[in-house]
Amino acid sequence: MMIPHERLVDIFKALSDPNRLRLFECLLESDQTNTELMNEVGLSQNLLSHHLSVLVDVGLISVRQSIGDARRRYYIPNMEVPHLLSLWWWQQGLAVDRPCPPLRHPKTVLFLCRKNAARSLIAEAMTRAIAPQTLIPYSAGIDAGTMPAQVLEGLARCGISGDGLYTKQYPELPTMTFDYLITVCDRVHEPGLPPELSYRRCLHWSMVDPEEANSSEEDFTAAMDALCDEIRHRLMLFAQRVAAQDAADAADADVS
Repeated sequence: MMIPHERLVDIFKALSDPNRLRLFECLLESDQTNTELMNEVGLSQNLLSHHLSVLVDVGLISVRQSIGDARRRYYIPNMEVPHLLSLWWWQQGLAVDRPCPPLRHPKTVLFLCRKNAARSLIAEAMTRAIAPQTLIPYSAGIDAGTMPAQVLEGLARCGISGDGLYTKQYPELPTMTFDYLITVCDRVHEPGLPPELSYRRCLHWSMVDPEEANSSEEDFTAAMDALCDEIRHRLMLFAQRVAAQDAADAADADVS
C-alpha cells in the first residue's frame, strides 16, 4: 500500500506546529473534550479551536458526540494515521511496526466499562495477545452485564482467543493499585470513578458499543469488527508508549 504524498504532506504540515503536535500527542493518549484540552495544554479558546480545526480538516482527529451527555464532544485521534506513518517508515526501510518490547516489570492496566460486556473485554483479550510481556490486563464493569456471543466471534475473526473471558464488576477485582486505568465508556468516564479504585494514571478511550446501535445483523458484525480494529490499533500504540516511558524512566534512574 503506497501512501499518497499529498496525504503525507498534509499530515506533516499539520504536525509541524508545536501546539498541534502537542494536541495530537495528548489525544493519542486519551480522548478529551474541548475543556479538558484547554486545561491540558493551556491554550486560549480561540487558539485551541483554530488548531483543532486544522487537525480535523486534515483527518488527524475527529469529533464524537458523547453517549453519556449529548452536550459533550470528544476529540478522537484517527488511529489510521500512526499506522500509515509506521507503514511509510517501513517502506523506507525503517521498520517501527515492531512487537511490543518485554518489560522487566510489566505494567498493570484496568479497562473499565459500564457493564464489562464488549469493549473492556475485547481490550483485555487483545492485550493478552498483543502485549503479554508489556501489560497485565484486567477488565471490569460498574454494573453487572452479560457478554454477547458476538464478542467471541469478533475476537475469533481477529485471530484472538477469548478463553477465560468473563464479565465482572469492579468490586470483584484484586485489591491493588493499577498502573493504568482506561475507561472505554463515556458513561463511566464522565461521572467520575468509584473512589474504591486505586490507580496511578487514568486515560479515556471514547468508543461506541455495537450493541447500542440499532442495526441489522450485517451492520452489527461490521461495527464489531471496526471496534476490534480500533482497539487493536489503540493497544499497539499504547503498549509502545508504555514501553518507551519505562525505558526512559530506567535511564533516568541509572543516571541518578
